[in-house]
Amino acid sequence: MTNDRSTFVVISSLLDLDDLAMKNDPSRRQFLGSIAAVLLSEEMRAATTVASVGWTVYGGDQEATHYSPLTQINRDKVSGLRPAWIHEALPDAGRYRGSVECTPLVVDGVMYIVGAALIVQALDAATGKLLWTHSPVSNGPQRRGAGTSRGVTYWKDGARERIFAPVQNRILCLNAKTGKIVETFGDNGAINLEQDVDRNLTHGETIVSTTPGGIYQDLLIVSTRDEEGPRPAAPGHIRAYDVLTGKRRWIFHTIPHPGEFGFDTWSPESWKTTGGANCWGGLSIDEKGGLVFVSTGSATFDFYGGNRAGAHLFANFGHRSESRDRGTRVALPDRPS
Repeated sequence: MTNDRSTFVVISSLLDLDDLAMKNDPSRRQFLGSIAAVLLSEEMRAATTVASVGWTVYGGDQEATHYSPLTQINRDKVSGLRPAWIHEALPDAGRYRGSVECTPLVVDGVMYIVGAALIVQALDAATGKLLWTHSPVSNGPQRRGAGTSRGVTYWKDGARERIFAPVQNRILCLNAKTGKIVETFGDNGAINLEQDVDRNLTHGETIVSTTPGGIYQDLLIVSTRDEEGPRPAAPGHIRAYDVLTGKRRWIFHTIPHPGEFGFDTWSPESWKTTGGANCWGGLSIDEKGGLVFVSTGSATFDFYGGNRAGAHLFANFGHRSESRDRGTRVALPDRPS
């Protein structure tokens, strides 16, 4: 977010979308495909400039607190907000039925968004001016239906800046300044999440990413969304990739393999056949402690577990793993009596 006394960047949920859509565009679908991002009040226009505060991580910060220290907009001033600019979706994006669930990032005055058809764009956060557009349709095969993306991950090291955008079964790596694909990353600029998952996906199983991953040092840590059954489904293992090369550095098996902690809480063949136990809602990172925290959902099939007897670690579970090189489980301390 940007906090100077003339502009404030927020997500569009503060607007009455139906009312504003009628005033600005007769097509509600087209309007909902837009990002109405900057709001002004008369009091803010006359106020003096203060330091900028960004929103550089999907969850607000590495701990995913979803907290901002900004105070200019509050319950007393919200009635005075007015649209300062509206960013319209691309004309050909209106035919897609997917929802727009993006939480914009704002880094050094640049807003990064994912709109309809999973099109990634960078805007001037103060004016709404379009800086660049990257359409995933131009980079690799696409599946039927665009799908959903809740935003992107930003990484910087010196002059190098990258955007990691989840697009269906891939994570794209883009130059944050130009929007161009970084071809030296992964396979021609992308990671295929259906590879390097330590299981042969031979029955049409799918793995997609809808929520941005997290950054720890030089690692991109990724969680996924998988099928929930009753059809065959992929496992929801947590993986970390090198931010420069796209090479997988570690994997945490949420459905343990033989010899791993928790394997005996499943049926003997579950590690080969059971899917799910994935973290679809995002993760948080303790940078000082070198830990990543994830919470997982159900193993497949969601509503029947007769074919996978046991306690099922690590499905329906909250746990923490080492972030750096191993991704190994870290036991939580016992609760005091």
